[in-house]
Amino acid sequence: MDMEFKNKNIVFLGIGGISMSALARLCYSLGANIFGTDITDNENVQALKHDKIAKIKIGKAPLLVKNADLVIFTNAIPKNDSDLKLAYRLHKKVYERATLLGILSCKYNNLIAISGTHGKTTTTALLGWIFYQAKLAPTVHIGGIAKNFDSNLKLGSRNYFITEACEYQKSFLHLNPHTTIINNIEMDHPDCYKDKNEIQKAFLQLSRQTKDNLVINGDLLSKDGFNFKNTKTFGFDSSNDIYAKNIKSEQNITNFDIYAHGNKLGKIYTSLVGEHNIYNILSAVCVAIVYHIDFDTIKTAILSFEGTKRRFENIYHGAFDLILDYAHHPSEISACINSAKKLKHNRLIGIFQPHTYSRTLALMPEFSKCFLGLDILFVLPTYPAREQTIMGGRAIDLFYNIQNVKSTQYFTTPNSINYTLDNVLQNGDIVLWLGAGDIEKFAREYAKTLVNIK
Repeated sequence: MDMEFKNKNIVFLGIGGISMSALARLCYSLGANIFGTDITDNENVQALKHDKIAKIKIGKAPLLVKNADLVIFTNAIPKNDSDLKLAYRLHKKVYERATLLGILSCKYNNLIAISGTHGKTTTTALLGWIFYQAKLAPTVHIGGIAKNFDSNLKLGSRNYFITEACEYQKSFLHLNPHTTIINNIEMDHPDCYKDKNEIQKAFLQLSRQTKDNLVINGDLLSKDGFNFKNTKTFGFDSSNDIYAKNIKSEQNITNFDIYAHGNKLGKIYTSLVGEHNIYNILSAVCVAIVYHIDFDTIKTAILSFEGTKRRFENIYHGAFDLILDYAHHPSEISACINSAKKLKHNRLIGIFQPHTYSRTLALMPEFSKCFLGLDILFVLPTYPAREQTIMGGRAIDLFYNIQNVKSTQYFTTPNSINYTLDNVLQNGDIVLWLGAGDIEKFAREYAKTLVNIK
C-alpha cells in the first residue's frame, strides 16, 4: 500500500511551510527518505531537524533535486524557481502540495475535511482532539501547531484522517472527503478568485465531491444552496441541527448550552474566546455526533482543548498582555478585537502586518473599518508572500485609509516597533499582534525581551 513512498527520496521545496512540514512527517512515517529546502530556518524547519525527519538545505539545492524520486512544491514557490525548473527539466515526478495531500488522504478509510474562509485550523485541531480522546486514533493534519499535540501532525491509524482543506487555488478539490465541514465562505484570495461567487462555486464543488456527510454553518449558509443528500447544520439559531444557547463568559471561560434537534445535550465549557470559536466548536460537535462519539467524551475534550499557536495565543502575561493571532482578513481582525474587548483591559493596541498586496487592495473598504475598537494601531510593511508590489495595495496605502482608530502610526521596518512599544505601553494594556506573515517572529522576540527584564 505504501510502496510508492517506501525508501523513496522525496524533496520538499518550501519544507518549512506549516502544511508542507506536516506532509513531510507523514511521508516519513510511510518509509520515505525526506529532504527539503527553504529560504528561512524557521521553527518548522528546526523541528524537522530536531526530530531527525529530514535533511534540509537553506537556499537552493540542485543536488537534492537531481537525486530525488519525487519533488513536492508549495504554491508559495514561484514557477521560475531554479530547483523547480530543474526538477521538470530532469523529468522528475513533481507534485504540488495539494496533489500530495489528495494522494495521501486516499489511504484512509474515513476522510474528514474542514474547510471555510476562517476557523479551519482551530476546528481541525479540536476535532482531532475529540477523536483522540474518544480513542479513535485519528491521523490529524493541521495548518498550525495544536498545543494538545504540540505538532501540526498527529499520527494515528488508517481509519480516520482529519485534515484542514484550504480553498487557495482550489486546493481542496484534490480531496474526496467522506465528511466535509464548511464553516463560512467570504471573499478572500483575490489573486485566484475574481469574486465571492467564484469562491462559492469552489466550495459547492467540494460539497459535490463529498461522499457521506456535509456539515455547514446554517446561520451563514443556505442548506438549499448545498443540495446535498445528508446535510447537517450548526449555529446559534434553533432551526439548526446543532445550536448553542445561553452563552456566558466568566474569568476567561465561556460556557453555553448545546442542543441537538431541539434536545438539550448539556453544557459546554471552553477556554476559547469569541463567538467565532463557538461556531468552530459547534461544527466539531456536529461531526463528532455523526461519528457516534458520546457527549461526555466530547465535552471533556472541549474543556481540555488548549487551542493552537497563533490563534489568540497569549505570548506574554504581566503588567500588560501580548496576544498573537493569525488574523489577516477583515472579518478575522474584527473577531479578534471583539474577543479582546471582553477581557479586562486598559487599552487595546493593535500591530498589523498586511498579508499580500492583492488582498489589501481588493478588501480595502473592509480593512479600513475593521480596526474599530482599538485605541492605537501600528501598521507594519506588507508581507508580500508570493507577490510583487501592487500600488494601492501597500501597507502605507492601508495606513492612509484607516478609519475609527484615534491613533495610528506606520513603520517602515518591523524592528523599529520595539522602542515605540517600550515607551507607549501602560499597565493593563492588551497588545494584539495581527497577521499571517513573519510578524510572529517579531512578536515572540519582543516577548522575550520582556521576560528577560523580569
